Amino acid sequence: MPPTRFNASKIRNKMKREDVHRAGKREKKQAKLKRRLLQAEKERKNPEERTKRLATNVPKTQDNMREFDPSMLTANPINTIDEKTGEMESKDPNEEANLDMDNDPFASYFNSDADPSIPPKVLITTSPKATRATYDFCDELVGVVPGAEFVRRKKGKGFEIGVIAGWAAGRDYGAMI
Repeated sequence: MPPTRFNASKIRNKMKREDVHRAGKREKKQAKLKRRLLQAEKERKNPEERTKRLATNVPKTQDNMREFDPSMLTANPINTIDEKTGEMESKDPNEEANLDMDNDPFASYFNSDADPSIPPKVLITTSPKATRATYDFCDELVGVVPGAEFVRRKKGKGFEIGVIAGWAAGRDYGAMI
């Protein structure tokens, strides 16, 4: 490799500069190869050095660098140290998830006793001043959403969205779009 005081980028002749650069890269590659071969030979003679090298050269990955977060649920049980007694205790990670599911305010919406083969009634309506494109879109929605019914919203007083929602709730509509 050329001396450190020599800077190949200062050579003005492009072909000579490329040759010097190529030669420097080749020397660097050969030095790395020699170093790897010496290390492999040393580890072949003494296998303990290989295990020592592998133990110390652990790559830094996101999983290795992650700090423990007790609020994060994992698939495997977590062994924690009880702060009061100092003993190891195994905690079920799904315990907290099960507690959350038991206290879920929307659980009745998803776990209803209604027949799952019957689609819920859905009311589709528009704004008071809907365009032709809006009506075409609503017709498409009626075809896509099972159990959907389109009701054209009239202009004027008495057809506010709150009034229509009350009307829909009285007729057992489960959702409104």
